[in-house]
Amino acid sequence: MAENQLQLDNVWGRVNGNWKRVTPDELSEETIRAKSKTLWCRYCNKPVIKTREGANRPYFKHSRGDDDKVCPQRKILESQSVSEYHVKEKILPLRLQWENGIRLELGLLPIPENLRNSENKIQIKCPDNNRLDIFSERLHTDRIYWQDLGAPYLKNFKDPCPQYEIEWKYADMYHWPKSVNGIEYLAIFDGQTRRMLPPYSDIKIGKRYFYLTSANYLDLEFNFLKKDNGWNLYEFQVPRFDENVNRFFMDRDFWLNESPPTLYPIWPISVEREGIIQFESEKLYWFSPNDRDIKCRLFPGEEVPPQDKLLVTPANQTERQQMVSLGHYADKTLKYWYLSWQDIGYCRSEPPEVRVTTPKGEPVPRGTYTSLPAKKLKIEVPWDGKICVWKNGKKDREHILKGNELFTLQIAMGERIEIFQGLDQVWEAEFKDPEAAKTSMETRETELLIRLRSCRGNPQTIPRAAGNLTNQLGKLTQLKKWLTHRIREGQIDEKAWKILKKEFEKE
Repeated sequence: MAENQLQLDNVWGRVNGNWKRVTPDELSEETIRAKSKTLWCRYCNKPVIKTREGANRPYFKHSRGDDDKVCPQRKILESQSVSEYHVKEKILPLRLQWENGIRLELGLLPIPENLRNSENKIQIKCPDNNRLDIFSERLHTDRIYWQDLGAPYLKNFKDPCPQYEIEWKYADMYHWPKSVNGIEYLAIFDGQTRRMLPPYSDIKIGKRYFYLTSANYLDLEFNFLKKDNGWNLYEFQVPRFDENVNRFFMDRDFWLNESPPTLYPIWPISVEREGIIQFESEKLYWFSPNDRDIKCRLFPGEEVPPQDKLLVTPANQTERQQMVSLGHYADKTLKYWYLSWQDIGYCRSEPPEVRVTTPKGEPVPRGTYTSLPAKKLKIEVPWDGKICVWKNGKKDREHILKGNELFTLQIAMGERIEIFQGLDQVWEAEFKDPEAAKTSMETRETELLIRLRSCRGNPQTIPRAAGNLTNQLGKLTQLKKWLTHRIREGQIDEKAWKILKKEFEKE
């Protein structure tokens, strides 16, 4: 093999606390050995070398001492082709249950109504030829159907299998997979959804997970939950990055990360029900907050590349159900979401109605408060969204909202609460201490003046409403003087006027 065929182009290292794709020129060290385990090949998950031989530029390569020399990039380089992430078929999820013994549930996707009948059936097989028949009339048309693979009455499926084969009888479901990878000796599950993570997924620091293994010994302090038929179930949450914990996961083909790559549906308003994101427009726009070497694919459908640097990807609705998937290369899918066009009842002429109450059920309207209506707020929204809590002018925390699910929020004086549905702010309240409000008036006026004076370049005719606004400024004398001067000139910057309106329409 020629020298250039040994050079690796998908090497990752930790930069500023996150895993990132790196190049040899970015690293100051002249040589980095594989045993340092600071650089890793993302194709085969093995430590690599940074080296310089002769007069050549530095490059990455695998160690000659690797026990396992199988790496997907060897085949890629031999054929001189580029390893592109692609999706051949949809993915059926697996979910963990442990109430009546440790077992799995297989998520069967929605099917058209014409396939739901007593004759059409699905066969699920394990490698030992144990078989489970499911009639398609059990499946849903609008959400995932979870089939238990380990209930007491299914004796043949008592243990998690390494692989489940899927076969349709009397119907052609071309987009369903022929098989689903199960569990050989370990698996990691999301702590909230209990869904099994694909290999090479990221373990997010601070998030809750479940760890299932057939090993009897674990050299990390995970919280033991249950032992059943040779399997041990643990619960864990990694509070901060630790090199020993990181290597533990990397040895098992997982990556410990502060901010794993992900996607968010941002417009129009959508709602996630039973693992499926429902929306009713022609396009659904997504945002990726991570500057990563990731690929996004639609199935069925073609790749829609991110637009410019905004990383916004529209998902064109061409089928009844589609899947949006996220991956790095080849067929390594890291995350996926199911899409379904639905009439979810969103009226575009009016904002969604949110319900904010005290624990006693008393409504809490938007506005400014000088005392707390309660220590907690009960919040219910029709669609998926988020809550932003601000304190001392900075964002203190965020909470994700799920459509039609009650959320309890702890509040305190000095906080400003915003509720969003999609990109729209639909509710806002601020809780101010009366004495603190008096002392902060001058600070507020100074900060607002700085913002207004920095707005230049797009003047507009001063609106008539500016005269009425001066009467609301009260003791904010400097601000009142600034606005009066704008009125006399007959012009005001468009952005400055929007800031003023937003600031004083609340009061």
